Amino acid sequence: MIKNKGKKKKDVSKSKNPPGALNKKTPPSKNAPTEKKNDKPPTILRWIDLLRNLKQLKKNIDDEICNHEINKNINDKLLLFLNDELEEESIFEKIEELKNGKLSMLVDIHKENMTNLERQFEQDINKLFLHFEEDREILVSNRNSIVHNINLFYSQIEESQKNRKTELQKEEFEMMDEIYKNYIAERYISNYKFEQFKEKNETRFSSLISENKKMLEEASSSYNSIKEKYERSKSNLSTKEREVHDLELKIDSWKLKLENDIKVGNARCENQIQ
Repeated sequence: MIKNKGKKKKDVSKSKNPPGALNKKTPPSKNAPTEKKNDKPPTILRWIDLLRNLKQLKKNIDDEICNHEINKNINDKLLLFLNDELEEESIFEKIEELKNGKLSMLVDIHKENMTNLERQFEQDINKLFLHFEEDREILVSNRNSIVHNINLFYSQIEESQKNRKTELQKEEFEMMDEIYKNYIAERYISNYKFEQFKEKNETRFSSLISENKKMLEEASSSYNSIKEKYERSKSNLSTKEREVHDLELKIDSWKLKLENDIKVGNARCENQIQ
């Protein structure tokens, strides 16, 4: 017999967590708020949802196991104090009965939860493959249009390149033609200016030649007149020189004669004095 040691019996009905209370897990809600749309393909998003459901399933299973252990410990402890007057064997029998009853109920709840989760998982898998097939059919149906759009895009690029090349060639030809025209115009202008310059130079040169020729003739005539004057002056000078020479001869003769006369006069004077 287990004796009462003065401890009060616990009121099971007032307990916050009565024995055998289990947290029944409900399947994931289908009306859960959807996440924000992003740029990922729909198939990837469905796989992400499937993995999220698998994680939730694992968490629910772990919670069921944890609840089973907690409830088992609570029941074992509470049943020890339900009735102090019972014999030990009766207490253990009741504990085993309650334990087996709670365990069977727990197993049923767990089976129900697992069935719901498996059903939800199968539905998600079926939806995933259904959407996958739909995506595949859409891709197959759109493949020709995609290929056509790609070919059209590349043909547009090639056409744009051809047009650009043609425009560049046209611009190059126009530029070369403009350069050639400018070259011809500059050459014509240069030739015209050269002809004008040449004509002006020839006119100026002719006028200068005529002027210089005239000046040369004037200088020649002046030179000839000066030369004539020089010749005349030279002849006059030679005449004057002859005249001077004659005068010098005359002066010398006069001087000799005068000296002789002086000598004769002196001699006469001396003779007279004697």
